[in-house]
Amino acid sequence: MQVLVDTSVWSLVFRKKKLSEIEQIVSMELRRLIDTGAVEIIGAIRQEILSGITSDDIFLSLKIAMQKFKDLDLVSISRPFYNSDSNRVAIFVSVMNFGHGSGTFYYYQISNDKLILKRKQTVFKS
Repeated sequence: MQVLVDTSVWSLVFRKKKLSEIEQIVSMELRRLIDTGAVEIIGAIRQEILSGITSDDIFLSLKIAMQKFKDLDLVSISRPFYNSDSNRVAIFVSVMNFGHGSGTFYYYQISNDKLILKRKQTVFKS
């Protein structure tokens, strides 16, 4: 399964130096997805990540690190579903609720040009 990771997840992992316990869980999930080769990216998300970098050294370092992720064409994201029932594309979004010490992962499938929530997992700060 391919996973399209939302900009908010990338930004959390790449930009924040000290992560809360819940943010560490999000970071570990992204690293797990990267290690399994499931992560994909689109040009708009790559641009959003790189556009906020103010240091030339950090920009270059991050740009090089992200070269391992091939840009998906937006048409190719939904293409597998036209003739197939398999759910091979997902979008990973993480929402932090700092006031309540929790975070939620949302995995959406793209099917017939619709986003369908396939899995919601909430984690709580211990």
